[in-house]
Amino acid sequence: MPSSLFKVTLALSGSVILGQVTAALAAPAVSAPNVSVPAGAPSLQEAAYKALAGAWVGALEYRDYSSDGRVTLPTILHIRMAKDAKSLTLHYIYDDGPTKVVEDFETVTIDPVANTYTTVSGDGKDTSTDTLVGPAKFASLGQGPLVRMGKGQENGKPVAVRTTLTITPRTLTILKETQAPGQPFLFRDQYTLTRVMPATTGH
Repeated sequence: MPSSLFKVTLALSGSVILGQVTAALAAPAVSAPNVSVPAGAPSLQEAAYKALAGAWVGALEYRDYSSDGRVTLPTILHIRMAKDAKSLTLHYIYDDGPTKVVEDFETVTIDPVANTYTTVSGDGKDTSTDTLVGPAKFASLGQGPLVRMGKGQENGKPVAVRTTLTITPRTLTILKETQAPGQPFLFRDQYTLTRVMPATTGH
């Protein structure tokens, strides 16, 4: 499990989440809805928030550093736009094995002037700000790849972090890769998700 997860163990069987994911994937995919935002909202922020907001199901695949193998977890992701349309709340739900469900929350803010993507963890203790690469094309199309470049730590050593969000009206993939100095980018984790519910705003 990625070390950044803010873990909450629920009194709910993991098989319930697995069943929800399986049923949702079997249902027809839902296209991205129209979500109203305040007049004059920056085009990149508006396009990204509209594309991301909604409910998604699929899986998280991540690299297990102890074995260098890969682990897959059935995943549900709810993304809600704040009422003021200035941020998104991401609510991850993972099936982490028999009788265990794990939740993770984060808040995302895109600054279209600075071309930054800021993530704040659910407990407010961790904040990271990435630089967006080539956002103009995404803003004009409202879908496609949106690349974030940032910094992080891996095994106690600094690494460059590249996160590629590939968004279509019905699918979302989030690929995270890390690069040690002088080395190529390597797979760290990836979400592969399908939209199953239109967007909603937060309360």
